[in-house]
Amino acid sequence: MSDEDVCLAKAIEAVRRERQKLFDPGLFDEQVWDLLLLLFIAAEEGRVVRRQDLISVVVGSDAVLGRWLKLLEGEGYVEVKDNSADALALSPEGARKMRATLAAARRVDGATGS
Repeated sequence: MSDEDVCLAKAIEAVRRERQKLFDPGLFDEQVWDLLLLLFIAAEEGRVVRRQDLISVVVGSDAVLGRWLKLLEGEGYVEVKDNSADALALSPEGARKMRATLAAARRVDGATGS
């Protein structure tokens, strides 16, 4: 676990939430990215994510969430935990790709001199 990864993921999520307050949320519809960020943060903090948590925070309806989760499970990025359709987590591959994405964000930030 990298505290730097968690801090960066939380910062990205906070900026995205603030952006939704300032602009019409429909302009920036990246529900899958929001799901992956939330699942990554929860995994790194040792928390279990429940389906209902994701509905209320990200997608708004169980049907939409179900479609996204089916896609993410099919790609191998998300898995059901504890034999319960309610407990979700990033797969090892999903976590690896999230860490790689966050590392790329840090490199870009370093390249800009920030």
